[in-house]
Amino acid sequence: MKTNVKSIANHRDIIKRKKNLKIELKLVILKSLLQNRETSRSLRSFLKLKLTTLWKKNFSKSNQQNVCIYSGKKKTTFKLTSLSRQYTKRMIEHGLIQNVKIK
Repeated sequence: MKTNVKSIANHRDIIKRKKNLKIELKLVILKSLLQNRETSRSLRSFLKLKLTTLWKKNFSKSNQQNVCIYSGKKKTTFKLTSLSRQYTKRMIEHGLIQNVKIK
C-alpha cells in the first residue's frame, strides 16, 4: 500500500496547529488570571513564571508553517486561503473562484 507523503505532511501540520491552539488557550487563561487583582501575590508570581516558560517554549517563528491544503506545498501559500499560488491559479482558470482575473 502506497502512502501519500503530502497527506502525511498535512496531517502533521494539522496536529501542530491543534497543539498551538490549546497552548494559546492556556496563555489567555493565564493572562486573565494575572490581570485579576484578587489573586494572591504568590499565585500571581507563579502564574507569571508559568506564562513566560510557556511563551518561550512554544512560540518560535519556525514552529508553524503555512501548507497548501490540496498540494501540500510549503512555499508560496496564501495565508487567507491556505492554498498555493499554483492551485489558486488552477481554480481561477476552472471558474471555481469568482470575481478574480488573471493578468
